[in-house]
Amino acid sequence: MQKSKMWQQPGVPPANCPTWARNPAPLQYDEEEYEEPPPRRPTSTRRYQPIEPAPPRTFVRVTRHEGPPPPLRARASRTQVPDPPVQQPMQQPTGFHPHPLFWVGLALFVLFGSWVLLSLVVTWWQVYQDDQHYGRPRTAQVDMIVGHNDSAATPSHFIALNLHNHTQVLEFPGGDASKAKVYLGPTLAPGHELDPVTVSFKDVNGDGKLDLVLTVDDLRFVFINDNGAFRPPHEGEKVNV
Repeated sequence: MQKSKMWQQPGVPPANCPTWARNPAPLQYDEEEYEEPPPRRPTSTRRYQPIEPAPPRTFVRVTRHEGPPPPLRARASRTQVPDPPVQQPMQQPTGFHPHPLFWVGLALFVLFGSWVLLSLVVTWWQVYQDDQHYGRPRTAQVDMIVGHNDSAATPSHFIALNLHNHTQVLEFPGGDASKAKVYLGPTLAPGHELDPVTVSFKDVNGDGKLDLVLTVDDLRFVFINDNGAFRPPHEGEKVNV
């Protein structure tokens, strides 16, 4: 059988407890050696865990070198810290890279230069051709039967001149220089002394006689055949050039 547990009053030793335990000897204190500590004052100080010192930092000094980088040195410590990459200097773009508008301007300049050069070449060629045909001063000659003491055997001879911008026509009736006549034409503007001048013959008033037409560049001047000579047309006189 199991022993029943007896109710035990708190602070009272059980019955089977030894005698020395029931009547413990009172503790004796030496008043001189033991002093009661003063009461603890309230405080707001908080206690924190001590901060562990941080490990020392390692600084790596990087020096740029021209050419290949120097070989890595062996480190005493087991932990190998990789060197930071060496920053290469920026390379300047090589070659000529102009703006697109540069090519546009260059094309316009070439076109303008070509046009000027072509104009100069055309002008020079025209002057050269006129020099070969009309000489200097510009001179044109022609023979024509106009009824001034001339015939098929002895036609009249005409010479047209542009002498220092002054146009004029010389006529030798029937080829006779002793009866020469001079007809003054218009005076040209400065810079036209090399314009060629020519003469042609046409009945412009319908009287059955050949009249003289003086041509300078694109201008035409008419002289009416009247009484064995040529004269400028009268005011209001109708002519058909």
